[in-house]
Amino acid sequence: MRCYDIAKEYEGLEIMAKMIADNKDGDNLDMKEALARQLEELGHTTESKLENMSKMIRNMELESANYKAEEERMAKKRKSLDNQVAYIKESLIKPILEQSGKITAGVFTVSLRKSQAVKVDDKIIEDKYKTSNTVITIDKASIKKDIKAGSVLGAELITNQSVQIK
Repeated sequence: MRCYDIAKEYEGLEIMAKMIADNKDGDNLDMKEALARQLEELGHTTESKLENMSKMIRNMELESANYKAEEERMAKKRKSLDNQVAYIKESLIKPILEQSGKITAGVFTVSLRKSQAVKVDDKIIEDKYKTSNTVITIDKASIKKDIKAGSVLGAELITNQSVQIK
């Protein structure tokens, strides 16, 4: 089998793995079995399979990281545009007030609308207007330390295995 063919086979496996991951219904058993069969049919050594699968995993991890970076970049860009819109709207208030509160500009009619908002000074507001939100978190590091020293009711130390690719 040529290297090009092997690469195409693994590309097919990557697509199949994405389809399994994207299937929210949990009806993946046939697809998982097909993926396992296809891996076996490639006929490579175990080391070769592990190397190629590791490359596929690394590629997917990098693609995911790229999406995350792009999401963060787009969020910054959206925030910048929102700030620009707020600034421009604020700059329109004075000219609109000078024109009796309403201006027709081409296809747009720009006017001011009255609204009410509550401005609060947190330091001097009465306690009866304050609410409290309690967030409870569990300190797993302390629990792990205490379990190793004895036992903790409602917690146990379990050993997991995960794949590590270096």
